[in-house]
Amino acid sequence: MNIDDVNHMLAELHGSVRGVKGSFLVKKDRVITENQCDSTFISSSLFFLVDQLRIQDKEVTQIVMQAEDRFTVFVFEDYILGVLSEGSTNIPYLGLLAGRILREFNGHF
Repeated sequence: MNIDDVNHMLAELHGSVRGVKGSFLVKKDRVITENQCDSTFISSSLFFLVDQLRIQDKEVTQIVMQAEDRFTVFVFEDYILGVLSEGSTNIPYLGLLAGRILREFNGHF
């Protein structure tokens, strides 16, 4: 799997789920790709938060923050997929697609 495959899958996510505005994929604190979303400041903070929860033996699979828009973070092993979306976005469906994307990326980057 190469970076073009990653970008294609994130573009499919945007096309398949109504209201998705942007996304990014990181592994640990390294940004792999961004799609209409700037992860410069938040990616290392997210990894730190997930890492601290794991140290306390807490399993983290999803984090949701909501204001005018919704920011959802999906976690799978060392990967974090961040998705910025409208408040009305179907989060369970988004979660299914995000899980598939993260499982496919696992071990490729």
